[in-house]
Amino acid sequence: MNITEMHVYFRQYAQRMGLQNVRSILPEEIDILLNTSINDIINLTIKEHLGNTSDTVSTHNTKLGQVNAFGTLYKVSILKLSDYIDAVNPEVSFTFDATDRDTGRMKYLPTVQHGSHNVFPEFLHLVDFSINYKVTTSGFIGNPDQIVQPTFDTDAKVTNWFPVRLVEDMYLAEMLNDNISKNRLNSPIIVSYNNGTYDLYIDKFAKKDDSNYYTLKHNFLPHELRVAYLAKPAKVRFLQDVSANNVDCDLPESLHIDVVRRAVDLYHNALTGTMSSNSTRTPQQDNQ
Repeated sequence: MNITEMHVYFRQYAQRMGLQNVRSILPEEIDILLNTSINDIINLTIKEHLGNTSDTVSTHNTKLGQVNAFGTLYKVSILKLSDYIDAVNPEVSFTFDATDRDTGRMKYLPTVQHGSHNVFPEFLHLVDFSINYKVTTSGFIGNPDQIVQPTFDTDAKVTNWFPVRLVEDMYLAEMLNDNISKNRLNSPIIVSYNNGTYDLYIDKFAKKDDSNYYTLKHNFLPHELRVAYLAKPAKVRFLQDVSANNVDCDLPESLHIDVVRRAVDLYHNALTGTMSSNSTRTPQQDNQ
């Protein structure tokens, strides 16, 4: 359904529920109810299929099952970690500091110049991370204030993708010091903070012989970070006089009826709450 059809169905369904005063509701109010319904349906589905395993790693059943219900919102973004698009003016996503060589930490900071290609995507919900590596002939210099493009052979080997575990900050220290769950080349850790920053813990970096470059084992450098996420849904909008500016619901068609019906339920609950509060008013209150 497009937004016009959703408005028509909203009014028809509300009238079938006995809400005759739906005729007086403004289109802007219906838009608010529809947008609230869209967010409710997404959040309820995510909450139902999100859990924590016993090793404190955030896991998402959605990436194998119910995420298909939001297929139109499912996006993938690739962030360059070393083989930058522009070697002269590198568009950096995560930076490496030599002082973090033992923990293998790379930091993402909003203040770093990421460029148009390497910015972390805006998301409603993070679904999955994975990483691959590439053999380098140089390495990182270990100075986040001086970004230098590492060098690679034209036929440099690139590995398969390895899963990256999303870990809550409160468990990070415990996991980094646990021999079983600590970060490794084939099982890194990423931590997300509320201020929009991220820490990526890969594996120990070591200085190459007779050089000032740092690499992972086998002369690997982190090459790309694959971020799978649910994008924020479009805010629907119905403009009667300017149809070209209408904004349709970008959830799959199969969910549109559920969206409208939940919006009507929200409208019904709002009216019921208003009538209940009015019925408890005393004559003295009405005369004030």
